[in-house]
Amino acid sequence: MKSENQGFLRKEVHVKAEDTFDTIIATPLAELSDILLTDTEKQLVGGGVDIRLVLDVKDAADSVSSEDKSVVERTLSKSLPSFSLGQYLDISLYKLVGTQRTDIARTSDKIIVTIAVPERLRNTDDSKTRVFAIIRVHDGKAEILDDLDTGADTISIATDCFSTYAIIYKDVAKTGGTAVVSTAAGKTSQTRDNEPKTQDNTPIELCATLAMISGLTYLMLYFTDRKHGMSEETKKELVSRMIGWAKRGGRIRRWIALIAIFALLVYYHSIGKQTAVEWKEVYEE
Repeated sequence: MKSENQGFLRKEVHVKAEDTFDTIIATPLAELSDILLTDTEKQLVGGGVDIRLVLDVKDAADSVSSEDKSVVERTLSKSLPSFSLGQYLDISLYKLVGTQRTDIARTSDKIIVTIAVPERLRNTDDSKTRVFAIIRVHDGKAEILDDLDTGADTISIATDCFSTYAIIYKDVAKTGGTAVVSTAAGKTSQTRDNEPKTQDNTPIELCATLAMISGLTYLMLYFTDRKHGMSEETKKELVSRMIGWAKRGGRIRRWIALIAIFALLVYYHSIGKQTAVEWKEVYEE
């Protein structure tokens, strides 16, 4: 709904191709308007002017220039020899403020565009994974745009220039549920089906063992003669030594020191404080 004096602000995608290139602008409308509109244009919407932000996608197989085609082919042969050319696209961006059209060749920030892979380029071999990327040619210069999503039938890119695009792909064999994928930027990663991905490489078994040792040590201290408690000075000195010892070692030594310091502090603040023993002696407990 809009008020009587307020205009529409919307984003649209126009596709002109024999193949189906279902395309969306994934960047939210509010963020997109901040990138594409001036402050004055934003005020015009409130004054009743309709503004449309339009992405135009065309099949460029027969219209791509020979210069852009040469740049794409050269990039494939030199930087991405394992990839194959799939489809040329002409992607342009413009805004309509009322009836006035302004073409936008470059934006101040990148926007996310998601393109559906044409049926003829989709993978039909279950033993392989098809990896997509895009080569963008703008002002005679090529840039490789990696696919940002994990969908097998979509390609998501972050781009700030609008001109000639080429969809490229390669097939990677699956081995034991794992596919080794080299992206367009040359990065290598491994993906395993149905396996959660985390960044934590902490040795869990070691931590559990050290925690158990700390617990047993605490129990032994608990049942010893508590007349010989620990003073504040002794506690500080022991902690300082453990920290210094940890700094001279690696990751495992730091974990050991951390657990040992934790056990020491628990012991000191619960049953090992010498002042607590002295009060028990005063009251003959």
